[in-house]
Amino acid sequence: MQRIQAAMLRAAAALGLAALAGCAAPGAVIRGTLRVPTPAARSTTSGGHAPRAAAERRPDLSEAVVYVERIPAPAGKRSPPAPPAPARARLYSEPDRFEPRVVAVARGDSVVFVNRDKRWHSPFSVSPAKRFELGSVAPGKSHPLRFERPGIVRVFCKLHADSSALVFVTPNPGWAHPDASGTFALPALPPGSYELKAWHPRYGERRWRVDLPRRGVALELVL
Repeated sequence: MQRIQAAMLRAAAALGLAALAGCAAPGAVIRGTLRVPTPAARSTTSGGHAPRAAAERRPDLSEAVVYVERIPAPAGKRSPPAPPAPARARLYSEPDRFEPRVVAVARGDSVVFVNRDKRWHSPFSVSPAKRFELGSVAPGKSHPLRFERPGIVRVFCKLHADSSALVFVTPNPGWAHPDASGTFALPALPPGSYELKAWHPRYGERRWRVDLPRRGVALELVL
């Protein structure tokens, strides 16, 4: 009899844990598609016609960054959820260029500068968000660098004038790069009201006020 009662208690405990897990509110997701105005639309607005080269040029939407300005604390808690472990993006020195041209990290995360060329490189920046000079980096070597302030950091190379890149530092981990088609999904966030921003090196930045329900939300954004 005692063994039967113990088994029943274990089963009840398992059911209780399963019910609690089912009731736990996971974060909600802001997802959607980012678009840019077509050259024809921009020329119509300005009263002119877009040059053929501009009309045929398609922007790389994977260079955009979609992010929230602030992550509020979940209901019943005093502070936002703890951010994930710091991530390390990589920026590669290639012959006469950086690759990729745009990288994004959250404040406090690091970028690893990797020399993938056969020549020496010397990345530096004089941007207010992050002033640095890595010195001469030998072929095959790497150098991690932490970014503590949100903003745009323009990176150049002292040894190769044509090399340049952008590091976009977001204020928190609630950000994402769209894919080439513009599709994006931010990390799970507490339900609430958000100021959502999208930035692209060619089209600048726009912002929207978004109410995020528990079921998440899908958006169509146009820069």
